[in-house]
Amino acid sequence: NPERTPVSLIILLFYYVAVAVSRSMGLNDILNPFIAAWLSNILFAAAGFWLIFKADKLR
Repeated sequence: NPERTPVSLIILLFYYVAVAVSRSMGLNDILNPFIAAWLSNILFAAAGFWLIFKADKLR
């Protein structure tokens, strides 16, 4: 669907930035490297589950 393409690209950009920031924080010992490696995945998975739950509630 062409209307959803910009939204997908924006989400991809946010994910890429989140991965880059958490990686940088892990490399600079601001965050534990293990947490830094998984932080963006956990945040985006939580957001995805929340959106799925919200969409299911609207039905």
